[in-house]
Amino acid sequence: ALFTALGATSCTQIESRDLIREGNQHYNDGQYAEAIEAYTKSMELEPDGVIVFWNRACAAETLVLKMRGSEDAKTRRDYADMALKDFQTWLDRDPGEVEGEPVEGEEEKKSNEEIVRDHRLTVLDADGRCDDLLQYWMDKHKAAPREESWYNVIGRQYEKCGKPEKRVEWMVKRTKDFPDSVKAWHALAIERFDPLWPDPEKQLPYNEDMPSAERIQTADKVIELLDKATSLDPQFLDAYTWRSMAYTQRLFARVVVE
Repeated sequence: ALFTALGATSCTQIESRDLIREGNQHYNDGQYAEAIEAYTKSMELEPDGVIVFWNRACAAETLVLKMRGSEDAKTRRDYADMALKDFQTWLDRDPGEVEGEPVEGEEEKKSNEEIVRDHRLTVLDADGRCDDLLQYWMDKHKAAPREESWYNVIGRQYEKCGKPEKRVEWMVKRTKDFPDSVKAWHALAIERFDPLWPDPEKQLPYNEDMPSAERIQTADKVIELLDKATSLDPQFLDAYTWRSMAYTQRLFARVVVE
């Protein structure tokens, strides 16, 4: 009976590993749905596996990315749920240190937690889950409220979610929470400058659709913000470039009377 049990287990493992290899071949051939099917069958035979969850998660993630913007939101959501769940299962089962060299420009190799985090954010973004992404970054901000970089990340996420006004709110909030940050004042100035950009097709050096009085008011606000930046750091050269551009736009807004 013992030999029979061991033999059955061995056969099951062999079949499971064969299915993983089959799934890998489908994956390499770009047949991601077929790869998922093979991986799923392997899981049914050997539910305690580890690497197969990573493989199926990657296949599902690839399909989510390929279906970005697709009208078939339900199918994309199903694949996204599968990817998120499988990445987490892979991590929970402690796969050990992932082999491979760090990406160029990185000082250290990413931990498994960081790897799963990056994949999770990619899946959420491709599936258009704005609320989930915003909640993720908000939680990060609450955990480290003095980390200035979160303000940029949250602002960009709001813009991706179709709420550009919230992005500006966070830029303003950044200058209030970090009043000594030169980059905060500089970034807000560039944001305020945006309406002044001329239409390149009209070949004019200013935005003629914007009334002169409004252009002057906008340019003055930009100059005020950049004055704040240079007062904090007189060596911050980029601020002088943008301030010069703002003065130029102010000049074009002057009303000339014969």
